[in-house]
Amino acid sequence: FSIFPSFKYNKGGKISEKSNLLKSAWLEDVDTCRRLIGAGADVTTLTDTFGATALHYAALNLVHGKELVELFVSKGLSVEKRDKRGLLPLHDALRAKNLEAARELWQRRRDKRKHRNLMHFSVT
Repeated sequence: FSIFPSFKYNKGGKISEKSNLLKSAWLEDVDTCRRLIGAGADVTTLTDTFGATALHYAALNLVHGKELVELFVSKGLSVEKRDKRGLLPLHDALRAKNLEAARELWQRRRDKRKHRNLMHFSVT
């Protein structure tokens, strides 16, 4: 398992403009992500090559993850969107030991009975 992101690259070998929001969710702060969203980044449709959303990346941000989760959810991104590996942003937060982001993601899920076995996942 790797928690390192997989950004999409353009033909010139640079990170694509769409991936800037994902990179910022992982490495930057809320203000940077707000600016990118304000400039037209659509947080609800943006994914990397593995289908990870901005919430998956926010889950890896140990400093601003909780605030980024709040921002992305307020923009309509679902905490229940799985990547191509079948993982939720919550799984990534637990694996990264980002407990604040994990708590925020856990509290924002729609069906609170659906993920009863996440404690088993976090222990493995």
